[in-house]
Amino acid sequence: MNINNNFTPLAWHQGDIELQSNRATYAFGHIVPLMASAYSLLPFQIITETGAVDLSNCDVRLRRMDGTDAVGANLRDALALVKAEETDFDVVIYDGHDMDAPLPLGQYYLTLTSDNSRARTWYSDVVTIVSDTSKMTKVVWWDVADLLFGAGMIKYRLERDGAAVQYRNWMYFLEEMGMPEYTVEEEGETRDGLFYASKIISGKKYKMQVAQCSEAMCDALRFVHLADFVEIEDGYGRRYNCDSVLITPEWVSGGAVASAAFELTTDTFVKTVGKTLEGYIPRGVTCEIGRAVIGENFMIGVVSVG
Repeated sequence: MNINNNFTPLAWHQGDIELQSNRATYAFGHIVPLMASAYSLLPFQIITETGAVDLSNCDVRLRRMDGTDAVGANLRDALALVKAEETDFDVVIYDGHDMDAPLPLGQYYLTLTSDNSRARTWYSDVVTIVSDTSKMTKVVWWDVADLLFGAGMIKYRLERDGAAVQYRNWMYFLEEMGMPEYTVEEEGETRDGLFYASKIISGKKYKMQVAQCSEAMCDALRFVHLADFVEIEDGYGRRYNCDSVLITPEWVSGGAVASAAFELTTDTFVKTVGKTLEGYIPRGVTCEIGRAVIGENFMIGVVSVG
């Protein structure tokens, strides 16, 4: 069953170009920018039936929006084909390694056409190829082991040129992290109406509001929360090893475009262990908790030591 359920940074659709995100009736042709480097496309995986694709006998093209060939070369050598053990499907993989030559700048999509007896064509969503991604925010996520689920799998361990390769997903965003939220957790006890904190933990939660995401992009980003490892690198070269990432989309345009809120936590926690009030009063000295009046209406608690 071919359902609308993307799990890869660059979404692919089998058999019909009209399944591209920008061709949905409610999208009205709007293309949500999905950024990629001219030197490396976004990583992707395509689930196919067993034997549906033979990489030695297929055609992979980067195409302009009018369907014409953009580079005049078959890109099949950039792909790998993995036979998923004990399953009835194969996985076509591009792990994001550098291309042999820089790709042209602009908006394009890819096609994969299998030339075997069951000739089929797969179409990618539109990708926006830019010359420099170093100033963008890059979100990277991956698992240690392969992730197998009902609709297929994500292959995280593979081989390229006889060497083991760790597959990673990533996506680029023009937005920057800002507007942090500061969290406080306190443990202690209340005595005589006053709370004495024995432990205080202060944290910082980073936030980023992505202006535009398509449904296919939101589909892929939901796997960030499930991943074993998540790294975010901003345009200033700062890298955040994330403990948790929560991504919440809010649809703003008839189901075609969402604004996505990112919240991430990392190692920003500071803990202090407090002491009870008695710990600060010398032995043999008594204390009295009273009140002092400042002005006519404002009162604060004070401690007198005698």
